[in-house]
Amino acid sequence: MQGMVRGVQVRQPVTRSVWPLVLVIVLAGLGIRVWYAAEALRVDRFVDEKYSLLNIRAIVTEGTLVPASSYYPSPFFNVPPAALVAGSQALYGRTGNPVFEAVKADGFGPPTYLLTRLVQSFYGALALWLTFLVGREVFSRQVGVVAALALAFMPWHIHASGYFKPDAQLVAMVLLAFYLSLRAIETPSWRRYLLAALGIALAMSTKMTGAVVAVPLVVGTLASDWRDRKRLGLLMFAGLASAAFFVLLNPYWRFYPTWLAGLERDYAMRAARLGMTRWQIPGRVGELVTDPYTLGPWLGVLGLVALGLLVVGQMIAGGRPQRERSWRWMFLSLPVVYTAAYAWKTAYFKDNNFLPLMPFFCLATGWALIELWQGAKAVWPALKSRWVEIAVGSALCLVLMPPGLTYTYRATTPTTLDRALAFLARGMRPPRGRVVLVEDIPVQTPVWEGRRRFGRGRSRIELIDNWETVRREDFELADGMVLRPGSLDPAGSAQPWRNEERRFSSTWFRSRGPTLVAVLHDWQRVGRSQVLPIRRCRPHKRCRSAELPTTLGGEERITLVVSLGFARGESVADVTSLRLGSLDVPLHLASRTERGAIFITGKVTPPRGATAIVFEARRELLRPGRFAIELHRWRRPTG
Repeated sequence: MQGMVRGVQVRQPVTRSVWPLVLVIVLAGLGIRVWYAAEALRVDRFVDEKYSLLNIRAIVTEGTLVPASSYYPSPFFNVPPAALVAGSQALYGRTGNPVFEAVKADGFGPPTYLLTRLVQSFYGALALWLTFLVGREVFSRQVGVVAALALAFMPWHIHASGYFKPDAQLVAMVLLAFYLSLRAIETPSWRRYLLAALGIALAMSTKMTGAVVAVPLVVGTLASDWRDRKRLGLLMFAGLASAAFFVLLNPYWRFYPTWLAGLERDYAMRAARLGMTRWQIPGRVGELVTDPYTLGPWLGVLGLVALGLLVVGQMIAGGRPQRERSWRWMFLSLPVVYTAAYAWKTAYFKDNNFLPLMPFFCLATGWALIELWQGAKAVWPALKSRWVEIAVGSALCLVLMPPGLTYTYRATTPTTLDRALAFLARGMRPPRGRVVLVEDIPVQTPVWEGRRRFGRGRSRIELIDNWETVRREDFELADGMVLRPGSLDPAGSAQPWRNEERRFSSTWFRSRGPTLVAVLHDWQRVGRSQVLPIRRCRPHKRCRSAELPTTLGGEERITLVVSLGFARGESVADVTSLRLGSLDVPLHLASRTERGAIFITGKVTPPRGATAIVFEARRELLRPGRFAIELHRWRRPTG
């Protein structure tokens, strides 16, 4: 708590017992983030990484800071990880050891994903330390410790600190700028205001939303003494210095307005499609704070209430030192102004854009918990016992730590279904154009996690709620199944075509989920897959057709994979089927991205004499280069 000397507030020094505790929290937070980041060092784990890695490739291979992608183009974000990637690639050049091969002709090696993610893990750990420092200044060291602990095991911050995107870096830079602003308000000088200006420029250089962190410096200066010409002069100086630092850190800043305008248009289209409005933004922020992946319903509500009580307390409280009042106004201004500015700029609510507010809600929650504890000790003096405080602290750890540990374990440990599908994919070479029946088993999977698509999105996984509804023909035509042991009678319809099975059970740190059986019924591929030539169905402009090869055997089955390119906002709902001669063949969605979708048929036998494939859709979907049909030919397994 803050102390008083002759009516003047002084900062109470951190005792030796607190420093080891804070260090343990920071190291534990770093460890769990590294654990999370080091898993699945490949491109398909996090979709957004590919945009940032384009700029890394430009720096490493071409030696240029010219952004290859307008997503996160700042050198402040790109240069540090690029230097590590270049170092790894240099080691590969010297040693020839593939362990160090970071940049390949067709992509990136595991070192690139590991090193770029570890930089963000470092920023995540730095944010924990800065959260403690801010909490110590604004409230007390106890509040700082509780807030740092809450942020250390917050699933959402763990995720942001474990993949290559500037969200974790932005949180750290916002906290750094805020902390430097606190110090500038405490002792106004050219040097401290210059440091605060640098912190603001670093936050802006990470992501443009970081510019809002300039508001607390303005609020603190005016709240201290808005008539003090020296402070106002220092504030103007900080504004000019911050702009100069930003220009120096971002040599291509002139292009930023154009890129931001494009992003704003994209956000506007997404908001319109989802029915979002600007008035919903504050409510969505409240929902985010109470989400299980942030503070959870109980602590989240406590943090929101605490923020409101702090505002009311600032308005009615008197007699507090001026510095404390200024710091509290600075603390409260950031979440309020950030939310209002975001709602003014766009109606599209994107969760990760509000991650910089989470440390402040952690601090508000920590303040509420400490105030409740202090009140309880005033009523019941027996609670002042050191052993009671240790027990309460341990209980708090048991509340705050499990969400992050559980999330990280689930994110890094594959499910038994993942392993079963991987087994089938290895057995089906190649695993494209396949149909796999999977028992619909609820296994909790962390949000934000990408999954390696079975058959690279060109195969269909059909979820089965009730095996009794599946026809015998569907069993026989499927390439494989994943099901619980005992879900089907061994003497039932699936038994005759089983030719290889593998059982997968839950094992700590290796697999999790119910015991499953993967059954492989690998149809024999006839030749290679073919991309069929496409022509227009004259005179119809909304129709395309292709011809089946005349070499199809009488016993062969075929699957057709249809690829469509979609513009933003286009829907897959109207794509239902195609015609194979006189036969109407259903199309099932296999995968969907922002740029397109892939549909697949089941195995079918072409009608006798039928060679024409006809596909009708909206004219926009049939533009050249946006439509393709891929043919896969199969023969029944022998033996």
